[in-house]
Amino acid sequence: MNRTPKPSLRLILPTMVLLFVVIILLPLDAVAKEKITIRLSEDQQMDLIWIPDLKLWAGEHVVTLGQYMQISKEAARYPERFSVRDYEGVNPKDAPAVKISWNDAMHACRILNQRHRTALPSDFVFRLPTEEEWEAMARAGDDRKYPWGDSWPPTVMIDGVLPNLQGEEMIPSWKKHHSNRVIENYEDGWASLAPVRKSGANEWGIYGLAGNAREWCEGWYDEARKLRLMKGSSAYSYNSGGTEIAWRGKVDGQSAVRGWFIWGTIRNQGNVVSGFRVVAGRPATE
Repeated sequence: MNRTPKPSLRLILPTMVLLFVVIILLPLDAVAKEKITIRLSEDQQMDLIWIPDLKLWAGEHVVTLGQYMQISKEAARYPERFSVRDYEGVNPKDAPAVKISWNDAMHACRILNQRHRTALPSDFVFRLPTEEEWEAMARAGDDRKYPWGDSWPPTVMIDGVLPNLQGEEMIPSWKKHHSNRVIENYEDGWASLAPVRKSGANEWGIYGLAGNAREWCEGWYDEARKLRLMKGSSAYSYNSGGTEIAWRGKVDGQSAVRGWFIWGTIRNQGNVVSGFRVVAGRPATE
């Protein structure tokens, strides 16, 4: 009776050692998945794409209201606190979660780490992008002035979609008081917030860097370290300076917070255009 000879340990062990060494020594780019999908619920997921230039995964778009409702208990119970009144036929769950404070955004990252960090390499975490990372994503490998290029008024993104900014389409409540705050002869198809996947994608496949909702970042706006930093433009941006990649923002002074107005100095709170994007990378240092 013929028996298949068993492999010798002297042959197996060197092969295993070699394989282990190769995996350890390979650069992260060589073993990183192009996309990570985090399942938040049966009908909500978060997709992050690998950005080789930054050695991290970036959210394909800002966090939507539907996603945020699976992360935040408050949003699940009171979704209207993180949305706007006028969507012009848009499903609010497909649009950005807004009125997000910096602390809200950081808390969401902590929740994601508690629930889903095992989906990442051991030294990676879910967090907000730094200012440098956000600007690199917006420039998509070159030195452009705006997320769409160097021209004003805005032109279409790589997917053929115009950035969601404040064009001739305007919600009634905004038009009543701000009819002069528009980009003349510009129509992107949305009077207010747009579905995140219809907000314009760049060459790296990242949506919404040219408009729709502003984005909280890691780091500080000021040297005194009192105000947190916000980047990007929104559905209500209408001038060239406020849409440049280098633009830096904050929330300070009178601010719409959770649906009502508070007078005085409000630092690092949310307003009707403040959202956030999640990245997965090594911890950032301030």
